[in-house]
Amino acid sequence: MNRPNNCSGSNGRERSCMTAGVCTTVSRGPFISNACDICSVVAKNCSKRPRAVLALIDRAYALRRAWRGHRLRRDDLAMQGLALSCELEQVTSGRFTYAPNRRLAGHILNHAMQWFWFLIDPTIQATNHWAEQAIRPAVVNRKVWGGNRTWLGAQAQGILMSVIRSCGQRDIDPFAFLIDVLCRPKPQLILA
Repeated sequence: MNRPNNCSGSNGRERSCMTAGVCTTVSRGPFISNACDICSVVAKNCSKRPRAVLALIDRAYALRRAWRGHRLRRDDLAMQGLALSCELEQVTSGRFTYAPNRRLAGHILNHAMQWFWFLIDPTIQATNHWAEQAIRPAVVNRKVWGGNRTWLGAQAQGILMSVIRSCGQRDIDPFAFLIDVLCRPKPQLILA
């Protein structure tokens, strides 16, 4: 008998199938595979709206590439961004029976305009790639050394990594800067 990975036998007489938050328990018999097929169909139906959201995001990136390739004017890009925001609201409006889709739709509706703001204002980055790369050394450091032992230690590391990163962005040697600031007889404010 073929069954998906999410189907498991609960005892000798019945089998349970759990997919997409829907649990169906049926007696063992000739229709057991049909119950698993139903769960597979439910799982496919639950992914329609998230896939529609991903399709809208793909269209937004395509519009951004067209603007960067000088095939689309800035005003047209902004209009397309507003249109995509409206489409996004339509896709995420309505009733959702699957709890994760309901949570995703709520988040999207709360931030509908922000999703495609990079089309309305092209000076904004489409992703947070640079921010992720900026915090990467701190994350690697935390993982290598097993994390911070206390919240005070985590706060101190956050401040220290922020100063080191800011020095790097200003082409200042961070260790020479810290030695200079920390070894002064009077405290010095670090300018932002």
